[in-house]
Amino acid sequence: MRCIARREFFVINIECEYKQYHQIKKELIPYFELTIEKENKCNWCISLENPKKSYDDLYRIREKKGIGIKKIEFAISNKRKTIYITEPNDILMKIYTVSRIIRDMFRAELVRRGGIPIHGGLVKNGQYGIGVIGERKSGKTTTILALLAGGFEYITNDDAIICCDNNAIIGYGSNRSISIRRDTILFLDRKIQDVVALRHSNYLNNTELANEAVFIKPRELNNMRVCGKVENLIFIFPSFDDLQEKPILLPISNYMIREFLIKNLEDTTMNYFPQLLNGLGYKRIDKNQYLERLRMLPIDQNKGFMLKQNLSNHTDAVPIIKEVMH
Repeated sequence: MRCIARREFFVINIECEYKQYHQIKKELIPYFELTIEKENKCNWCISLENPKKSYDDLYRIREKKGIGIKKIEFAISNKRKTIYITEPNDILMKIYTVSRIIRDMFRAELVRRGGIPIHGGLVKNGQYGIGVIGERKSGKTTTILALLAGGFEYITNDDAIICCDNNAIIGYGSNRSISIRRDTILFLDRKIQDVVALRHSNYLNNTELANEAVFIKPRELNNMRVCGKVENLIFIFPSFDDLQEKPILLPISNYMIREFLIKNLEDTTMNYFPQLLNGLGYKRIDKNQYLERLRMLPIDQNKGFMLKQNLSNHTDAVPIIKEVMH
């Protein structure tokens, strides 16, 4: 059967069995809409079926093996505009691979259209969004989880992409799993601990990485709303300080917002399937191009704050953050 995944300007066909359609849909919603309908021949198709031997234009692409995946290989037909997943063989891993390809193609298309990839996450409360931006171990994930426990909607924990549309900054998220370090879990709000304690379906929880972190798919955030993008962004740059008795928010200038964004530029769009995306016409963007995009970003209407906190009082930051959103 054929179905189509959509997200704004992005459309891709999927060829699969009916049961697989429902499994793929669970992986993609709410970031992508998936519907059963006739193939759109103008767009590429991802197929879970094996290519026929009679196809004379196939060429193979092999990616580096991933964690828990011994072999990743695709057969491409430009004539049919079809990507066949020949490895891995396991059907659940094929479905996971479909989800990743669609995620990364959409992100690569966003970047090609002027998006800026940032090492940070996004949450939403009402009409406002919060971009939580920071280096590893800065408290980014902890802050996002505290905001979720405080009633915020989830967009993404990593791989945020910010774009300019009609002189407004928009933040986009993706269906990437949230990784929470095990040494952090004990300090989290009880509501988040309850979510983390559940059994989660991400296959990474069955690899050696599970010794260090728990991996949660966005759809497994029980009783928490998940959405794909946000406008009216406020930027928060967290940092941990063991001597900080209570969290404080320090306003920063537009110049400093831009400098912090530059510091946290991180393009992961080509990390998982670089050969495949290359074959589909996507190219890595030069850092100087990203710097130029950041220089032109209209952040005059956006607030920015440094958040100073320690791990034991991170939930106390939530009401302070809510105050600056009004």
